[in-house]
This record gives sequence, structure tokens and C-alpha cells, in this order.
Amino acid sequence: MSDDKNPWSNLGEGLEDDTVSTTELGIEELDTPISEERQAELAEEAQIRKMQERHDNTCPKCSWDIRDKVLKAKEEDLKEYTRCILADRNFIKRMQLYGGQLTVEFTEPSDATRDEIVRLAQGIPFDKVTQLDAITLTRKIQIVFALTKMSVGAQDKTWTVPEPGVFADAEEVATEFKVRLGGRSASMQSTLFRAYLEFDKLISVLSDGAFDENFYQGAGLD
Repeated sequence: MSDDKNPWSNLGEGLEDDTVSTTELGIEELDTPISEERQAELAEEAQIRKMQERHDNTCPKCSWDIRDKVLKAKEEDLKEYTRCILADRNFIKRMQLYGGQLTVEFTEPSDATRDEIVRLAQGIPFDKVTQLDAITLTRKIQIVFALTKMSVGAQDKTWTVPEPGVFADAEEVATEFKVRLGGRSASMQSTLFRAYLEFDKLISVLSDGAFDENFYQGAGLD
């Protein structure tokens, strides 16, 4: 795959260390040597994994990396997420920004919604758009399928999660995203990107905590 068609081709820029260790290659325990060609292939695969990880945690507009922030789940989030799991409903998180002047509400995507997000993202013509545009489109898709409420000052807007098949392609989703912003500035877009990244990271923290017996102590339906 050429760099022009590879959405991860330059995503390693800005990483403190782009070198790939033998541990990342998974070859530290091999007793027999491998060819230089195979080592190069493994190095490339490992580097792509690092780039993908950066893509999953970075705002494409401002390059803010949520991994730089230690995210701790609040007790109320722990309890609510547990209730949602036990009651088989989607977790909803409300975030107040700029001293409460901006409020956004994200809903955790269902399996069907996640599949639709993947379908639309995979349909992005990576050979016809820039890497940044491709990543930005992906973020817009994720937000359109997760953002269910936004309040700016006294103005409230609510949306239902789109049904699978409503949008033919990523460009249609991008148009919907633009409509939702209502002509607001690029700063608002960057704010939504950051808020979504934090929401997505919170879901991961809450989900991973299921394997820690002390993590959900006191949380439950009652």
C-alpha cells in the first residue's frame, strides 16, 4: 500500500519514540534468527499498530492526545455504567464545558451502531482525500452517532441515534455534522472532538474496570 492510500502513513509524527522494540515485534523469545526482510516486515506492522493507537486517542484538528491525561471515573459514572450493563441499556454521559455554557451528551453506541460506524469509515476513499481529512471524517461519523444532546447557552438541541443505513456514505454524515454545528466556528468542532475522545476513553476505563473486583464496589442496581 502506498503512502497516498495508507491512512496511517504519517500518524507517527509527534511520538516521543517511533522506534520499535523486539518486545513489540514479538520476537524476543525466538531461538533461531530471522531474516532482515522479515524483521523489516514485523517492524512495519508494529509501527502501524502504534500509529493506529495514536489515531484512536488524538484529535485530528489540534493533535491533543488524551493519553496525556489521567482519566479517573467518578463514582456516579461507575454506578450508572453498572446499572446500564445490568439493565441492558446504553450508557449516557453528560459533560458541562466552559463553566456550564456548553453542555454535550453522548450515548454509548450499540453493537449495530458500531458496525455502521465501521462501515461508513471503511468507505472513506483514502486514495482521494488527505490523511487529515480521512481522520476528521471518521471523528465526525463517531460524533454524529454518539452525540444526542447539545446545549449552548439557552439553546438546546437533541438528536436520536441514527438508524443503520440512514447515511449512504461518510460525506452524508459530514453534512449532518455541519448542520448540527449550525455554522459555528472550527473551535466548536475541536471542542466536540476533544469531548468525544474523553467520552470514548471513559467507556474504556469503565469497561476495563469490570475485571477489578474493587473497581465497582458499591455499584449496582440498588
